[in-house]
Amino acid sequence: MKKSFLVCAVWVLALSLEGGCIQSPSPSANPDAVILLLFGSVATVRPVQATCNRTNFQCFEYNTGFTGSQMTADCASMFLGVLSASGCPTSSRLGSCYITNRGYATNAFGTTAALRFETPAWAFGTAQGTCSAYGGTFAQN
Repeated sequence: MKKSFLVCAVWVLALSLEGGCIQSPSPSANPDAVILLLFGSVATVRPVQATCNRTNFQCFEYNTGFTGSQMTADCASMFLGVLSASGCPTSSRLGSCYITNRGYATNAFGTTAALRFETPAWAFGTAQGTCSAYGGTFAQN
């Protein structure tokens, strides 16, 4: 009996989903062949276009798809936010909210971003609730 195998492997790390599938050659070419393709990494780092750091220990990270004018206007809506090319602080980070298709205060389709929460201003439950209001996925880190 000739078999054709479809093998798919997915490795999830650091809120990153990367996967790959490949089907074996036709059963008549090599009936017992199994080809496995794995994609994975120790950590996946999202690119940072800019950040908007706010004085209340909240930082918004613009990852992909934003225009310069979108980031400038969006950061201005954060009240006391400062647009910067440097990354959000990490030393007191409580958690991150991963968001798609919106900025801090505006819709921005085709974009990815992260709202970073820092202690002592944020508690876990409050940060998680704020993330839910944004329609994001919260990760404690």
